[in-house]
Amino acid sequence: VDDEVWPVAVAVTVALLTDPEAAEVAAAATAPTAGRWAHAARCGLSDPDLARSADTCFAAALDAVDRLGAPPALTAAVAAFRDRFVARRRSPADERLDEWHALGRLLPEGTDSEREPAWAL
Repeated sequence: VDDEVWPVAVAVTVALLTDPEAAEVAAAATAPTAGRWAHAARCGLSDPDLARSADTCFAAALDAVDRLGAPPALTAAVAAFRDRFVARRRSPADERLDEWHALGRLLPEGTDSEREPAWAL
């Protein structure tokens, strides 16, 4: 997980596990997809049920990180990740696959990430 993604992953996880309202929403949102680990690994957010669960969880997490007092830049990073990936039923891995298809190779890690991560204060 690169420098721009790991803070989002941690923020969403902490929000869904520590904020009671977000935890309740996440539990309800993921009930229909419980136990579908292998399918999720294969299909990701191209599966409509998994995409719906992920979107609901990200919305709950976004509300919760605000309530939990996260820095505005981190809240913005969670929102940007949701818009860039979850809302479009994509993942960071999809961008790497796009790169492979376009160039026939992968650029070295960090090639396009010399900028300061969006969540940095």
